Amino acid sequence: MRIHFPKLRPAVALLTGSLVGLAIVVSLATYYLLNRQPVTELPGIQQAALPIPPRPLFSIAGVSAPLGVSVTPDGQRIYVAEGGGQRLIKVFDREGRPTAQLAPAETQPGTRTPSEMSLDRQGSLYVADRLRAAVDVYSPTLEWTGTFRPPAVEGLHGWLPNGVSFGPDERLYVTDIGHDEHDVLVLTTDGTLVGRLGKSTGLPGGLTYPVQAVADEEGRVYVSDGNASRVLVISPRGTAIIGDSGPGALALPRGMAIANGRLFVVDARGNRVVVFAAGDQPTYLYGFGDSSSDPLAYPNAVAVDRSGRVYVADRANDRVQVWTY
Repeated sequence: MRIHFPKLRPAVALLTGSLVGLAIVVSLATYYLLNRQPVTELPGIQQAALPIPPRPLFSIAGVSAPLGVSVTPDGQRIYVAEGGGQRLIKVFDREGRPTAQLAPAETQPGTRTPSEMSLDRQGSLYVADRLRAAVDVYSPTLEWTGTFRPPAVEGLHGWLPNGVSFGPDERLYVTDIGHDEHDVLVLTTDGTLVGRLGKSTGLPGGLTYPVQAVADEEGRVYVSDGNASRVLVISPRGTAIIGDSGPGALALPRGMAIANGRLFVVDARGNRVVVFAAGDQPTYLYGFGDSSSDPLAYPNAVAVDRSGRVYVADRANDRVQVWTY
């Protein structure tokens, strides 16, 4: 005797179809997992991952021909060195409000020209002054504590600091243009000379009016070789040259800053800031400041705080422009 279950036939068919469908889904998923491209290949994500220049945030007025700018890591204190007017160091808060004015003791506007400057880890400010052949030092409480003149320079054929910058190792990099062969002096804060970079140490072509030297966490030193229209990259693996051609070409490189794996270079004659990916062979990322509705005019220095804000000493416009990402 045969027993019929007519109501089960649709269920069996449905189950069989579901199993076949599941098998197809599993096969497709397996194929995708084995052959999928990285998510960064998706068009939208690929666009979002591209380097994007910062946008203007606001400007700090009331500064005359600024030559230097520095900022505390938290961005709460901004220092600006005037190249005109009273030639003061003017101090502002994060919103650009003035809070203090600084100058070396027993100096007058006509006897001083503060320019490039840098903060050490304790918050003391070091300021290069070409006119006085000095590096002035201000304490975190804004008092002038004297000049930094390392004993090692007494044996050199001149001492004319053009720019100063502290590296991650707390060494001070001073561009010295006080003799025929311009170079970079590498010093400790007690004045010990621990290195020199220039023609005598094998830099190709030597240096022609170097403005600033900055160092990164990997031990590389970047030197803006002003009148040679280039930046030299000196690493344990050799020396490279950037900014001499291509989209990142520099007409007159001046101040620089290192932040978040990027090298910011001020091009005074190009009226812009040029940004490279830092490394042994830095690659051009973008430039900014020359094509905005309120462009830079002969900028001279740049600083970056921990939040990514960029501060540009906009010399011919008598202001500091503040940019953000």
